[in-house]
Amino acid sequence: MVIGATLSRAAAFSANEFSLIWPPAGIAFAALESLGLVAAVPVALGLGVWVAATYADTPVLMPFAVVAGVLGPLLGVDVQRRLITRAAAMGHPLTNLRRLLTFYLSAILVGAPVAALVGASGLAACGLQGGSSFVNMLTAFWLVESLGLILFGPAVGVLLRGDAGQRLPRVDLPTFAAALGLSVLCAAMERYGPTGYSALQGYFFLPLAAFCGVRCTARTNHWTLLACAAPFRWSARAS
Repeated sequence: MVIGATLSRAAAFSANEFSLIWPPAGIAFAALESLGLVAAVPVALGLGVWVAATYADTPVLMPFAVVAGVLGPLLGVDVQRRLITRAAAMGHPLTNLRRLLTFYLSAILVGAPVAALVGASGLAACGLQGGSSFVNMLTAFWLVESLGLILFGPAVGVLLRGDAGQRLPRVDLPTFAAALGLSVLCAAMERYGPTGYSALQGYFFLPLAAFCGVRCTARTNHWTLLACAAPFRWSARAS
């Protein structure tokens, strides 16, 4: 949790005021889904340590951050289980697609909004809104939370639920190599060529994602796309 939060702040935007993605949301969801309520303790402790170190001069923010980081994913997990149970009662099998769709629904419509409401309230109470209105802060918080849930929840979840010998993340090397080359090309064109075309080249990431999805298992696909995000982030910083 601490490492995920630290990396998220390292990739922040808007004068380092707001993260692009919040990995602890996905980590917390996966831990609570796989390990149960007992995972709430290490999740809360990890968030508390990070907030205490990062916002030492704003101790009031700690309870808001901890509650947001635990309550949102916890309610999302509960809703997902209810959806799966209802589908089973209606005779629908628990396929990987159904698990993923119920995760998306519970994460985006329940987990992220709850965490965003608590977190944005904490920022407002501490005067850390950065000049934004509460609605704008709430929307931004929801988006960042949703991205953290969607990107990291399934990837971490398959590690926690996998067999002991299959828990190391695997990356599809052809997809990663293509993403790395595309990132280098985007950065070079941004610096030495037409900047508009460098932005267009980023859309080639979409067929790379499709290529990886066809070739690989869901587990490898999740971790490959996460790994590919790092070169693209580097490309954006280099440009």
